[in-house]
Amino acid sequence: MATNSERSFNEALARVLRTRHPSWRERLTAEQHRAIEGKGMPDLIVRNPVGAPVVVETEFAPAGTVEKGAVARLGVRLNETGDAIEQVIALRAPDRLQGVPQADLETEAATATYEYCLLSLTEESPKRWPGKGWLTGGVDDLATLIENASISERIVVQSLILLDRLKTCF
Repeated sequence: MATNSERSFNEALARVLRTRHPSWRERLTAEQHRAIEGKGMPDLIVRNPVGAPVVVETEFAPAGTVEKGAVARLGVRLNETGDAIEQVIALRAPDRLQGVPQADLETEAATATYEYCLLSLTEESPKRWPGKGWLTGGVDDLATLIENASISERIVVQSLILLDRLKTCF
C-alpha cells in the first residue's frame, strides 16, 4: 500500500490553511528551500504582514521528535527578512493520513483532528504551551493559534516600554 510522505501532507495542509486567512495566500509556504539561515527546511512558514513569522513543524503520530525539531527552529532567522523565528508550533498529524489516497489528502487534512503545542523563544529557555500534554483541534483551531502566535511578545514589551516613556513626555 502506498503511503503519503510528510512533504505531501505539509503541502496539503498549507493549501488548506491558505483558505483560512486572506493574507496567507502569498505568505504561507511549505517545504521551501533556503527559507532560513543555515541548514534545514521548515515544514510550514507563515509570514504575517504585521506580525512575527510562525513556523509549524509536523510529523505523523506518534511524532517522537517533532517537539525537538520545533525547538531547533527557535531563534533561526528567515533569509528573506532576517526576522528571528520566535514561535514554532509542533504538530502531530494523525497517522491515518499517511494511508489516505493522495487525491483525498487535502480534504482529509481539512477535517482531521490534530495535537499540537506552541514553543516560544525566551531569554532563558524555550517556553512550551501547554506546559504538559497537547492541545487538540482542527484546522480552524490551528489557524487561530498561528494568528495569535504571530503577535511577538518581544515587540509587545518594546511597545509598552515606548508607551510608558511617551507618558512621561506629556
